[in-house]
Amino acid sequence: MSHRKFVNANKLLGFVSNTGSLFNDTESLFGRLDGLYYPYTTIADIQSGVNDKTVVYSAGLWIGGIVGYDTLVTVAEYSSEYVPGSMMAGSYDPNYLDSKYRVYKLYRDSMTSNPNVDYLQWPADQGAPLDSAGNPMLLGDQTTWCVYNDAKSGEHQNNAGSSAPMGIEVRQTVWASNDSSESHIINVKYQLFNKGAKHVAGCYLAFWADPDLGGSLDDLVGCDTLNDMFFAYNGTNTDSKYGSAPPAWGGKLVAGPIVPSPGDSAIYFGRMVYGYKNLGMTAFSRYINGTDPSHRTHSYNYMRGLNRDGSVVIYNGHILHYAYSGDPITQVGDFDSAPSDKRLMASVGPITFSPGDSQEVVFKFAAIAGNNRLESLGLLKLALNGSLDATECTSIAATVNDFGSLTNVRFEPTPSAG
Repeated sequence: MSHRKFVNANKLLGFVSNTGSLFNDTESLFGRLDGLYYPYTTIADIQSGVNDKTVVYSAGLWIGGIVGYDTLVTVAEYSSEYVPGSMMAGSYDPNYLDSKYRVYKLYRDSMTSNPNVDYLQWPADQGAPLDSAGNPMLLGDQTTWCVYNDAKSGEHQNNAGSSAPMGIEVRQTVWASNDSSESHIINVKYQLFNKGAKHVAGCYLAFWADPDLGGSLDDLVGCDTLNDMFFAYNGTNTDSKYGSAPPAWGGKLVAGPIVPSPGDSAIYFGRMVYGYKNLGMTAFSRYINGTDPSHRTHSYNYMRGLNRDGSVVIYNGHILHYAYSGDPITQVGDFDSAPSDKRLMASVGPITFSPGDSQEVVFKFAAIAGNNRLESLGLLKLALNGSLDATECTSIAATVNDFGSLTNVRFEPTPSAG
């Protein structure tokens, strides 16, 4: 298995694996496990310790649902329950360790005129994307692609999962650009296929992360329900690793799975389909180190926006599916106020995922630093919304004082029921 590919096209360097794990240096290429570096300059700077700060320790794709009377969950956490490769005849390929199931990487300067090995061996037969001319598809300046699945029962040994497999194949595309508007962004696309025989009801797709913004013990988390965003930011303006200007990190659900919705339209595998809509983020959960899920029902509860034990999240008398959906900048609503070693999970669902069904989910992730922790958070939201040119970051960070005056920096002002 190849866990040593990464994207480093811009101000971020993020590790990519072929087992569902993201932003985790599984093989400790740089002498540590943390796997999302910001601000990235050069590999030599990381290796020498000149510029080796990270914002995420580990992250990955979680899937949960109900089959019959059983709760099934597949997780990519500190260990993963996926194996590399395509599914064969409803199960995993017994040759899943074959090098053909590695992470493939394309570079803008190594395409048709200067093809690298991954370009020449691009696995279109596994479902790797092609452009209109039938060549390997490059998105941005660097693109990685791989395929993995959850069909090997022997890999389901994480305490947060440990269920029977669902039989889902995932084709993962990760790309980044050095364009000024994308210089703080890494994009991730998951294409999911139910290639087993199980009808998965109440299926949730979730992105889980253990963000560590430099020091791991002083982080806060939250979400923006109006913009389908989730984020982590420092609890104080001084971090043990970043010093006086700690960055913020977070993600945005760009396109969720589709569900029937008469009169609407949705984006599905690059085309418009009518009579459907894309789901937005439907839940956001958080927990601290030491209260991690230790059973698949705990994980499924978190995916649905519940507490670990299945009880509802209540704020100000309202039942919410989103923890910390208030505004930490203006101090309005339900916002995190207890810095610690946090985990977060952004979910979308429920959907019915039957044999033969396919779905697609797209996220973008960013990290950015301002002059202080809340300025970093405001700039993060602007970057994720695509409204902040990288060349403007320094000047805006130096001059923005009233975040409430920025129309793009807006959170759910009051909690909504349901």
